[in-house]
Amino acid sequence: MTLKSITCESLNIPPFKAVVFDLDDTLYPEPQYALSGFRAVADYIQTLYRIDIYEELVRRYLAGERTNVFGAILGKYFKQVENDFIRRVVHVYWSHTPRIELFDDARICMALLISRHIPVGLLISGQSSIQRKKVAALEVEPLLDAIVYADDLLGPKQPCQPCDDAFHILSLQMETDLSHILYIGDNPLVDFVTPRRLGVKTARIRRKHGEHLCDEPPSPEHAPDVTLTTLEALVGMSTAANSRTEGTRR
Repeated sequence: MTLKSITCESLNIPPFKAVVFDLDDTLYPEPQYALSGFRAVADYIQTLYRIDIYEELVRRYLAGERTNVFGAILGKYFKQVENDFIRRVVHVYWSHTPRIELFDDARICMALLISRHIPVGLLISGQSSIQRKKVAALEVEPLLDAIVYADDLLGPKQPCQPCDDAFHILSLQMETDLSHILYIGDNPLVDFVTPRRLGVKTARIRRKHGEHLCDEPPSPEHAPDVTLTTLEALVGMSTAANSRTEGTRR
């Protein structure tokens, strides 16, 4: 597939004048973060006890294990693993500086959007202290016209999903009406119901090995306007997009 072989029209992508991306598994492969965190944990354990647990962490993750992974592995080496120690290990995982990279198609897509003066934003769900480290590692913030960390708006006890205020703030930052924004995410369980209700156009990126590959929208309201398998599908949209140089909201 070449960049010239795809157009918005051929995939029924609705016209838009600005693009807002989700982060995890949309712009970078989320397993990269897990493997990066496992390396940080393995190095921590190696320093303390001279044992290497990295390969087993990876093996269990690839086998689909997501709960009590650290405790299960450490239990093979120690008769008793204190909860306080598990909490320290978990802290190492979530506080580490990640080694992650953009998907190739995300890098291409963002570069072309920027070259065509189309405003680009980022809407990020999840604990903001962790997500900020991911954004810093990806080095994308200087390229963005807008960025909102949804959890900073929702508060620590609210669900980790986009809220109305997040989209309204993005609309103001990008000087673009909600109806002219295309929001791209990967999780049909939570990503699209709010923007659709607000009149934002939506697209699902359904990647071959994505965490939510097999998930389906639980209702018609949760379904995106269009489903993509690559962000390169957006490169043929020069006539559909609003130029930033026009400088006014429509």
